[in-house]
Amino acid sequence: MPAVRALPRPASPQHRPPLHQPLPQRVPHLRPVSGARTKLRLSVAISAEVARDGTRGEFRVARARTLQWVRSRFGPLPEGFAAHASGSAPDGGCLVERHARGGTAVRVMDQESDSGRYFGLSVGVGGIPGLPAFRARVVLARSEAGCRLRATLRSPRQRPRSNDRHVWVPGIIHGLARSPGLVDYGWRIHPAPWIVHDEEGVRGFIELISEPARTRPVFAIGLGPGRLNPESASLNPFDLAHRTAGLAHVVVLTGPMTYVLTDRVGRRFSVFGNAVRTYRPGCVIGNEEREHPMALSDTVRHWKPGGPAEFAAFLTREAARTSVSIQGRRPKGVPGFSRRPEGKVETGNGAPASPAA
Repeated sequence: MPAVRALPRPASPQHRPPLHQPLPQRVPHLRPVSGARTKLRLSVAISAEVARDGTRGEFRVARARTLQWVRSRFGPLPEGFAAHASGSAPDGGCLVERHARGGTAVRVMDQESDSGRYFGLSVGVGGIPGLPAFRARVVLARSEAGCRLRATLRSPRQRPRSNDRHVWVPGIIHGLARSPGLVDYGWRIHPAPWIVHDEEGVRGFIELISEPARTRPVFAIGLGPGRLNPESASLNPFDLAHRTAGLAHVVVLTGPMTYVLTDRVGRRFSVFGNAVRTYRPGCVIGNEEREHPMALSDTVRHWKPGGPAEFAAFLTREAARTSVSIQGRRPKGVPGFSRRPEGKVETGNGAPASPAA
């Protein structure tokens, strides 16, 4: 694996807004979708490599964290589920189990073969019976090349008007990004912003936006002249990084470093005080054929109807659409879920039911 470019720590404690640290997202409560035939669409797709820990234990750690995540939303797993989920089928085949409780359906896949080791979870929440309001899936695949992650979110094609602006990233992405870590095209995927405060950071930032293999947009926020504290940004960069974890890179350039960036790449590829620029994948410095739009501070401040918070939601939707178009295809070697789960299914009262229940 190529050397990983680890982004610097997000911010020093004195520069971190104490009241703006977003709490871990919980699965939102969505009302049932009207219409019995409403279909789910792919709305978020994240593919990355799980960072190696040097002992080849990253698959085990990632699987344990994924189980912990689903327990926090599903509640205590039925007896037998956790036991089966801790290892693959006894005959080395594929084990698939499904359980349902309180409007949440959980399915686990566990498989080991000559080509590698696979583990996956599917969580469907809300909606009408048999049709969840959304479905999140996490699949881990280990091979000689390392451990790959694929996470997706599917939501209804037609949602209630109150939820039209809502896009979220499965919370497991935040946990895995922190530990054991996620890597793609040689760069760490962080759920927090990168604060660029020196010329070395500017050089690294230019490398990031110029990376030809980059599949995620870079949202760059420039601070005003002389400004060093990210709290003075036109929108909350910590909130934006939390919303777009795994979907985008969020970078804050201090006031002095915006001038350094302009000297290096020119005004057409720079970002100015309190403005926000999107560097789309495929960015080539000096090539103006691909648009990398910038919103000035007044535009962000008066973005209707919610100002900076709504502008952050707009950027999140853009990042999600980019993830579907670029990362939406399943990577080679990462399996999907069996459409016909085997094993027992538990209903809301804990009584076994048929797999089709």
